[in-house]
Amino acid sequence: MTRARRTPLDFKKRADPEGERGFPFIKLLIVGILLAGFVAFLLFLRRGPQHEVRDPGGAPIQATPTEEQTSSKPRFEFYTLLPEKEVYVPETEVAKLPPRLPPKPREKATEKPGATAAVAQKGERYLIQVASFQDADDAERVKAKLLLNGFRAGLEPATIRGKRWYRVRVGPFDERDEIEKVRKRLKDKGMDSIVVRLGQG
Repeated sequence: MTRARRTPLDFKKRADPEGERGFPFIKLLIVGILLAGFVAFLLFLRRGPQHEVRDPGGAPIQATPTEEQTSSKPRFEFYTLLPEKEVYVPETEVAKLPPRLPPKPREKATEKPGATAAVAQKGERYLIQVASFQDADDAERVKAKLLLNGFRAGLEPATIRGKRWYRVRVGPFDERDEIEKVRKRLKDKGMDSIVVRLGQG
């Protein structure tokens, strides 16, 4: 009887006729980059720049308000009353404000209410407006930066010509010296500002 002869096993790596099996590193890298690009594109669409749309006549097209905008009422009257009470103060008028008087001892202050009482009787208070944004997140970032630098900052929403704005303001202040010191500190931090007068109310 003759035995069937076995063929010797070849342990060499054989070439796969279909190419390599599975996903090699390069293919995974390309898929990851494409996926990240797609996610970035979706985020850009969601929070991208808002452009004003105009009709062929050149007039801006009014956007229809969403349910959230129409149903949201201000929780406080302060936000609706404040824009009616404010006046922008020119630089020349800021310079005319009375300088801050040094504090007097209590005995003298109770005997004669001097010029400080006259300033308080006027009831004029001032705010320093640092920025104004249509995006509340941008306004919050600037407010946080101001707070971290030691300023008394706040946000005041306002509606101007049908658009919502978020004003970043520092204050309030009663006297010119305070205003000038704070404006100088803001200027040193690279922030421009304007002075806003609040009326009585």
